[in-house]
Parts: sequence; C-alpha cells; structure tokens
Amino acid sequence: MAEDPSGRGRLARRLDALFRTVHPPGEKEYSNEAVAEALRAAGVPRVSGAYLQQLRNGVKDNPSTRLVLALAAFFGVKRTYFFEDEEAAQADLGVAVLTRLVDADMFDTAARLADLPADGRELVRQVVDHLAQLQGLPNVPPSLLAGPTASDADGRADAEAADGLEG
Repeated sequence: MAEDPSGRGRLARRLDALFRTVHPPGEKEYSNEAVAEALRAAGVPRVSGAYLQQLRNGVKDNPSTRLVLALAAFFGVKRTYFFEDEEAAQADLGVAVLTRLVDADMFDTAARLADLPADGRELVRQVVDHLAQLQGLPNVPPSLLAGPTASDADGRADAEAADGLEG
C-alpha cells in the first residue's frame, strides 16, 4: 500500500481510520485519551492519549506488540489489520457496511435477520446480493457476515498472551 500524500505510514492511516469510523452508534469518535484509558484498564501500561495521537499522525511508528494487539481488540479487528492489505480491506468494508446499517436505521432489520434460521438468512443474502448486482454495487464477501472465525479466536488468544509481554 502506498504512502498517503501527508507522508503517514500504513499503521498511522489504519489506526486513524479506526478512530474515525469505529464508535458506538450515534456517538462521536473515541478520543485518544478515552482509548488510552481503556487500554490501561486492559493492562497495557504506559500508553497515553498523546502517544496514540503520535501514532495516528505517523510521528511515532513502532508501537509494542502488546499495544498493537490491544488496539486490535479494542476496535474489534484482527491483529493483522494494521499490516496486511487484504485484511485491512476486508475490515474496512465490514466497518463501512456496519456504518451504513446504523446510519440507514437498518440495525433493527439486521437484528431481526440474525434471529432467522441459517437457511432463511441465506435466502435473504441471495436476494440482497441480486439487488446489489442489479444496482452495480460491490458484493460483500460472505466472510464478513459469517461471524467469528478460528483466526479471530487466535487473535483473542494472542491478546491474552500479550498480557505477559512488556508494554
């Protein structure tokens, strides 16, 4: 992935994108200090809002493994999000889809769909895919809609293992 015009690196761009897009429905983005407080409460020592801002701006670019794992857990992305282009693209698409669901008052409908049996959800997915294709919209990979995967569980295990790392 190429550098952006501001000179910020991949980590800075992706972390900043998470801050801008991942937040509770109807609320403003998390502040740097709010995230730092949550990370400290989760056992990541010596992290401050100022340091997170430096990471977001690209001033600093080498956080500890423990901090990267904690940030991934906080924002609900896989640990590879910050480093692998394909993983980041899938996560960004997932966040965009969820944002549209919330923004379009579709959350209630999505919650109802979640209660349908698997064959009912598959039928709805096929209808939506067909409508999206007719409109020329990109298809959402089924992996984004499938729920937690084995690699997600691995990410949680890595985050738990990181508790033993120095920060």
